[in-house]
Amino acid sequence: MSPEWHGGSLPTAPAGHAATRTVPTDVLTVVAVSVLAFIVSNVLHEGLGHGGACLLVGGKPLSLTAVYFDYDSVGLSDLRSRFIAAGGPIVNLITGLAGLVALRGMKGVPGPGRYFLWLVTTLGLFMATGYLLFSGVGGIGDLAIVTKGLQPGGGRVRPDRGAPG
Repeated sequence: MSPEWHGGSLPTAPAGHAATRTVPTDVLTVVAVSVLAFIVSNVLHEGLGHGGACLLVGGKPLSLTAVYFDYDSVGLSDLRSRFIAAGGPIVNLITGLAGLVALRGMKGVPGPGRYFLWLVTTLGLFMATGYLLFSGVGGIGDLAIVTKGLQPGGGRVRPDRGAPG
């Protein structure tokens, strides 16, 4: 028997076909877990992705914000700079794929932990694949830096470049 919803906390829901119990879910928990998942996703992209790639190739990090990583490119080859730009989407893809594997092992496990993992996984896959569309069509963003000078059409905005995204 499932509790009815009377406008207060959200109704409970089974966590999958094999679920034998439900976990009450309230709006504050959903919001808090969602905000935390978004923060973690951005830190993984900017900090571990771009920042980690920068350190791997011998770059000097200058600043890290919620939406941008900056480094000193003096003395870095073009290939190393491209690697740093690719670091964010690469980490997002790895995070998303690892999350898919972890979620398979959590079938039937209800609660905010599984929601957090699902959201980080979804954000990772969205950010990694979304960059193909974002950078491909707009010619801006991380992957535009990676492919700079490699694209046909002299860098003009080309909607066909976003097809893989």
